[in-house]
Amino acid sequence: MRRFGKLLSEARKRYERDRSRDPALVCADGFHMDCDVLKLRKASWTNDALTKISNPTGGIFFAIWISDEGARIARANYNIHAYRLRNLKAYRIAGNDFCDDFRTAFKKVRTFWPNVSTDFGCLTLMEGWFEIDQKTFPRDVLALMHQFDDVAAIIDNLLQQRIKPSKSRNARAG
Repeated sequence: MRRFGKLLSEARKRYERDRSRDPALVCADGFHMDCDVLKLRKASWTNDALTKISNPTGGIFFAIWISDEGARIARANYNIHAYRLRNLKAYRIAGNDFCDDFRTAFKKVRTFWPNVSTDFGCLTLMEGWFEIDQKTFPRDVLALMHQFDDVAAIIDNLLQQRIKPSKSRNARAG
């Protein structure tokens, strides 16, 4: 497999050099679950190390991946995954409210995402795919990564609304 890993790494390097991107978004690429993968996430979205591809304790991330089948049919997939959100130390997230609020906000930018769907459970906030053109693949990936900057702002806003009150504020209020 790994033939797309090099192209995803190229997109990651371009993204990291771009000064117009959201500097809080950390990009990682590698091989995970039999796929070449690129992920974007923020430290505030996970309790896990940002340098690793896996998120064992959960969190939110944007991923682009290519499986063997995807490579065979020239299709790359992407999604925003949100799982074990209740484990996020800084937030109080209950039920499916986060998912529902995300999808409501995402409707405003949905048309900019190719072949996207939100018809999933709340672990997958949205998912889509795009055709792989070997000549433009790193540029196509980079374009989606930049589009994600706007969606990241949606996620930040929703998380901001769910910050756990600090213990020092609670002590003063009592």
